Amino acid sequence: MGGDSHRGVLYACSGVLILSVDTLLVRLVGPVDPLQIAFWRGVFMFATSVAACICFTRGRTLLACSIKQRLFWLASLCYGSASLSFVYALRCTDAAGVLFIISATPLFAALLSRLALSERTPAPTWLAMLVALGGIGLVQHGSIGDLQTSGNAMAVASALAMSAAFVVSRKSAANMALAPAAGGLLSACAVLPLLDRVGFVDNLQWHWMGIEAGVVVPIAFGLIGLSTRFLAGPQLSLILLLETLLGPVWIWLILGERPSAFGLIGGAVILIALTFNIGMLTSRSRLALRRRRAD
Repeated sequence: MGGDSHRGVLYACSGVLILSVDTLLVRLVGPVDPLQIAFWRGVFMFATSVAACICFTRGRTLLACSIKQRLFWLASLCYGSASLSFVYALRCTDAAGVLFIISATPLFAALLSRLALSERTPAPTWLAMLVALGGIGLVQHGSIGDLQTSGNAMAVASALAMSAAFVVSRKSAANMALAPAAGGLLSACAVLPLLDRVGFVDNLQWHWMGIEAGVVVPIAFGLIGLSTRFLAGPQLSLILLLETLLGPVWIWLILGERPSAFGLIGGAVILIALTFNIGMLTSRSRLALRRRRAD
């Protein structure tokens, strides 16, 4: 794995580690309409990201360059569509089934990368994706109820849109750190007419929502968006599956909700699959680098 790939893995893993507390924070907000979460996440995420850019010269340059690129807006539209589809899927069917379908994102990303970018996905990555998908199945074992067709369709649409966002970002080869934030604004605009209530009734809800949407999500997705310059879509999608592993851990530590035995085993399977994939790619890249130096 070359230096750029190492940077991509570092950015992606850092982003996912931060994003892993997202589920916990949403739980702390309380039982509210998912559309409210989607709206305020988009608003806070966009506002925080733009404010951070304005404060720094390099940020202002990035903002100016980003809004001029067609692929930036296409990637933003994909991110926004993924967020909206995910929220609607959660409203139509149970969360476990949605998360299981979403875990197929690496497979979709591999297919789209092949079609749009002619990028071949290495065999170890295919193996890791299939093993990780099995791990997700174990994590969700016993939680998946009767799934509704509309919920399934929205979950598939979310996985496809997220895969497309990664592939479009990869194609542009530009800094796409702001694309998720712009996508959040687009999704917030789409959700606003559908809201029964815009604000929260409890000040504590605003507190947790501000941390979740104003700090955690912008930083996490900014790092993930930045990593698309260095990582192919399937690799990034695989790393994102770490959130499925880490999210329940935070809920266990903070709220005391212990994962099931199947959840613990499935998490271990996911971790082994990702470690194997990164290890194999690292070995192959180092071997290729040695050969180039020898020549």
